[in-house]
Amino acid sequence: IFDTHDKENLGFITFTQFLLAINTTPNIPLGSPEQMVKWAFRLFDKGYGILDNVEFNDMVRYMFGALDSMSEKVEERAAAIFAKHDASNDGCLTEEDCIRGILTDEILLQILIQSNPVPASRHSYP
Repeated sequence: IFDTHDKENLGFITFTQFLLAINTTPNIPLGSPEQMVKWAFRLFDKGYGILDNVEFNDMVRYMFGALDSMSEKVEERAAAIFAKHDASNDGCLTEEDCIRGILTDEILLQILIQSNPVPASRHSYP
């Protein structure tokens, strides 16, 4: 989020840029769990279409923290998901890897479903 508003790469943003950042950064949109993960991925992706381990963990902490569901178990699951879905061992996950990883993890998927106002019967998950 900071990088988006530090357009001059100065390492800081003005108060006006800060206010714009707060005003334009939405909360996690409610909807299907897949939509929630896609939104979070795009927020943390720096334009390369991948997240490294730190970015992925930051994304998971942000998502589940915003849903008031952050716990040690979520962080453990995030580490396991990253290790499992980094099939090429390049230290990065694509958006598809992130979606598949989170939606195939029973614990994280259940948290997203419980936060989801859309009836689960409308969705099928991998």
